[in-house]
Amino acid sequence: MDIVIGHETALEFWRSPRGNALFRAGALKRKVPPSFLEAPASRPAMRLPVAVRTDLGALASCFSQKPLHLIVPHAACRTRRKDVVCHVMTGKVATSHFYKIAEGVYASSPEAVFAQAAAVLQVEHLIQLGFELCGTWPCSCASRRDGAATGCRCRR
Repeated sequence: MDIVIGHETALEFWRSPRGNALFRAGALKRKVPPSFLEAPASRPAMRLPVAVRTDLGALASCFSQKPLHLIVPHAACRTRRKDVVCHVMTGKVATSHFYKIAEGVYASSPEAVFAQAAAVLQVEHLIQLGFELCGTWPCSCASRRDGAATGCRCRR
C-alpha cells in the first residue's frame, strides 16, 4: 500500500526547499497511487501493512508538523496512531491530484492542497495561500504550523 501525504503535510512538503526545487526542476511526475486505481467496491478493506507503518515513522521524522496527514482510498485503510491523521478521499481520482515524490510515497498536488485547505481556512487566508502556491507571494511565516492552520502572514 502506498503512503499519500495531503493537507498540512503536503503543504509543508511544497513549502520545503527540497519540494520546491524538485517541482521547479520538473523532476516530479503526476501519478495516481496504485491503491487509488481500483474501484471503491474492489478496494481491499485492510489495515496498513507493518512495513508501511514502519515507513510512517521514518516519514514523520522528515516533517516538523505533527500529526502527519495522510490520504487513504478507503475508511478501512485508516491507521490509528497519535502522530497520523487519515483523510478518506472519495470520488474519482485524477492523475492531476498527486505527484510521486519517492518510491511508494505520493503528495497531493499544490492545487489539491489548495482545495483541501478551502475546507478549513477563512477566505482571506485561502487567497494568501493561493498566492503562495502560485509562486506570486512568498510566505514569511516563522511558524509553518500557524501558517498551515490559519493562512500565511505573507509579504510581497
